[in-house]
Amino acid sequence: MIQRELRDPRIGFVTVVGVEISADLRHARVRVSILADSEEECGECLAGIESARPYIQRLVAERVRLRYAPMLVFVRDRGSENAERVARILHEIAAEQQREGDAGGTP
Repeated sequence: MIQRELRDPRIGFVTVVGVEISADLRHARVRVSILADSEEECGECLAGIESARPYIQRLVAERVRLRYAPMLVFVRDRGSENAERVARILHEIAAEQQREGDAGGTP
């Protein structure tokens, strides 16, 4: 829905990572992952999604068969960013250990 039906140029590549719904089904926290070059672009993208929230809620209300359409709250999920950072650190550690091993093996 976000990729195909929203026309806001601020909204780039967004992935819905998960949705947490309250017990009474009236509130939904939508976690989105945003692929962008800078924090500023991420902020603009999230602002674009937030400005489209009433439209998205209306589409959800039309498509979901519930007594009440949930109030949507969009939050940025940083899980993939954190995983990428950890992978980069582990790669750097492995490269350092490799260099130390190569340096220690020469007389």
